[in-house]
Amino acid sequence: MSSPTPQATAAQPDVLDVDEAAIRGDDEDSALLLLELLLLSSPTMACSPGILLWSAKKGIARLLWGQLFALCLPRLLFTEFFAARQQGRVVSDGAPDGELDAPGPIQSPFVAPNVNFLVDDIEAPWTFHKKFDFIYSRMMTAALADFPGFFQKAYENLTPGGWFEIADICPITSDDGTLTEDTSTHAWVTQLLEGTRKIGRPFDGAFDYKKQLEAQGFQNVQQVVFKWPQNTWPKDPKYKELGMWNLENITSGLHGLSAAVYTRVLGWSPEEMEVLLAKVRRELKDTRIHSYWPIYVVYGQKPESKKTESDEPEGSV
Repeated sequence: MSSPTPQATAAQPDVLDVDEAAIRGDDEDSALLLLELLLLSSPTMACSPGILLWSAKKGIARLLWGQLFALCLPRLLFTEFFAARQQGRVVSDGAPDGELDAPGPIQSPFVAPNVNFLVDDIEAPWTFHKKFDFIYSRMMTAALADFPGFFQKAYENLTPGGWFEIADICPITSDDGTLTEDTSTHAWVTQLLEGTRKIGRPFDGAFDYKKQLEAQGFQNVQQVVFKWPQNTWPKDPKYKELGMWNLENITSGLHGLSAAVYTRVLGWSPEEMEVLLAKVRRELKDTRIHSYWPIYVVYGQKPESKKTESDEPEGSV
């Protein structure tokens, strides 16, 4: 299967306008409320609201990441691959003769027959018996100790001309200085960076992906940076929706993001950490703080093989 040619894309605005009318210290909007309404409105659902909401909360992190990326995807490049990537539809709809292998211990059973879910150690040697036209990775920030090694494995397991893409989150920031150094959020992310760097898994590692892909030998390497608002402070409806989903995503996952680094690396007690996180959650909801998370999307192509005489079909002149 040939790889698609990347198309030009429009980057997100450099500066997002603030919705002055909606400024308040505590953002009450919740993606869970919207999620429950979406589930209840589905004609295929016959469960009670309690069961639906319980199921939603069990899978909220995965769903929210997917929703956040879905809102950005129309601006991304490989639209042929991305248009229906979720649940393997890219293979069944866009390449019925192809095959998709995807990692993950918990997946929907409703997938195309040419989709396989695999569970393996990505840092161990890759033992696939085939090459891939496209390898995609997202939200691996601080998960690996050796990203150059990961990129090397991806390169070696691509077909000539195949593409690799990685999308990752970087530390929260603001363009207008409203996320000041005296905020608990600034202290939290600074300490998180310190801890992840101590163990060789820096939380800001995505800043280096582009040069690491180029060093590995990838060609046509491009980088696109998106902004995910922390809450509903932007005026633009699309970014306001992004902020709504992101608020629920980050606040509900704040403990999981922090616990190992703070208690095992930085030496905090669980009680000390929770006091800080309570302050951070309040600030993350504050629409007077115009913070956002940079999302780095970097992609590159393995060079095409040079044609040799053996590549020519029989009988060619």
